[in-house]
Amino acid sequence: MLCYVMAGYGTYISVKTHIYSNSFFFLPRSFLSFENVFLKSFVVVVMNSLHSCFLKSYFKSFVENTLYDTVMKHYDHHNHISQIGLSRTCSHISQIDLSRTCSYISQIDLSRTCSHISQIDLSRTCSHISQIDLSRTCSHISQIGLSRTCSYISQIDLSRTCSHISQIDLSRTCSHISQIGLSRTCSYISQIDLSRTCSHISQIGLSRTCSYISQIGLSRTCSYISQIGLSRTCSYISQIGLSRTCSHISQIGLSRTCSHISQIGLSRTCSHISQIGLSRTCSHISQIDLSRTCSYISQIGLSRTCSHISQIGLSRTCSHISQIGLSRTCSHISQIGLSRTCSHISQIDLSRTCSYISQIDLSRTCSHISQIDLSRTCSHISQIDLSRTCSHISQIGLSRTCSHISQIDLSRTCSHISQIGLSRTCSHISQIDLSRTCSHISHQSK
Repeated sequence: MLCYVMAGYGTYISVKTHIYSNSFFFLPRSFLSFENVFLKSFVVVVMNSLHSCFLKSYFKSFVENTLYDTVMKHYDHHNHISQIGLSRTCSHISQIDLSRTCSYISQIDLSRTCSHISQIDLSRTCSHISQIDLSRTCSHISQIGLSRTCSYISQIDLSRTCSHISQIDLSRTCSHISQIGLSRTCSYISQIDLSRTCSHISQIGLSRTCSYISQIGLSRTCSYISQIGLSRTCSYISQIGLSRTCSHISQIGLSRTCSHISQIGLSRTCSHISQIGLSRTCSHISQIDLSRTCSYISQIGLSRTCSHISQIGLSRTCSHISQIGLSRTCSHISQIGLSRTCSHISQIDLSRTCSYISQIDLSRTCSHISQIDLSRTCSHISQIDLSRTCSHISQIGLSRTCSHISQIDLSRTCSHISQIGLSRTCSHISQIDLSRTCSHISHQSK
């Protein structure tokens, strides 16, 4: 104890002038006990020179519970702090409040045993933070506020045991984040808001146990996202909004148990999507809107149990779609609009149980369709409009139960149709217009 008294007295002598000359010292000048002198000297050492202080257990809980609950709030205009290292034994810190003017902090390392931190508030002017490492044992963090001006954060690693985080708000100016790792046990996250200017995010890993996420907002300027992996157990996601400028997304994997997704909006400029895999149990999707400039989609696989899809809008510039597979149980689709520039579709397979489709509009520039198979149970189709430039259709199979078709318009340039099979129960057809250039029809049975 004597050595600590001597150390404290020496520190008191060295910082005595500094204490009385600084107007921001928050303790009363008449109250200069040993603990106050020691605390002030600890602040000076840690905040200015960033040297280590090895303390005995008597001071450990005192410093941990007091320094960041008391000192940082009154020391927050000391804005040249560049590093905060609490990586080993700061196990009792519960709050870190750097919300005002700690603008030069670049690294926060809480990676090992800071297990009781529940809130990190960096919401106002911590603009130079580039890394936040909470990867190991920060298991009680529930909120991270980086919402305003943390524009230089490039990596957030929450991948291992941050199991209690429920909200991540990076919605305003976190424009340099490139990776967010939430891949293992972040099971309680319900909202991720990256909706405004997070333009450089390239990967979001939510692949394993993020089962409670219900909303992901990437709706405005997240233009560099290339992969979104929600493939295993993200079963509660109901909406994915990528509607404006997410132009570089190439793959969306929702293939296994994303059973509660009801809407996918990729409606404006998601021009590089090549594959959308919704193949197994995405049973509650009701709308897929790819209607404007999703020009590079080549495959849409909805083949197994997407039974509640009612509308697929691919109406404007989805020019590279080659296959649409809705073959098994997509029984509630009522409209398929491919009416403008879907020029590369070669096959549309609606052959088994798409029983509620009432309209198929391929009327303008779907020039490369070669086969349309509606042969089994598409019983509610009433109109098929292929009237303008569907010049490469060679076969239309409507052979079994398409009993409600009343009009088939192939009147202009469908010059390569060789067979139309309407052989069994198409009893309501009142008009078949093949009047102009359908010169290669060889067989029509009715």
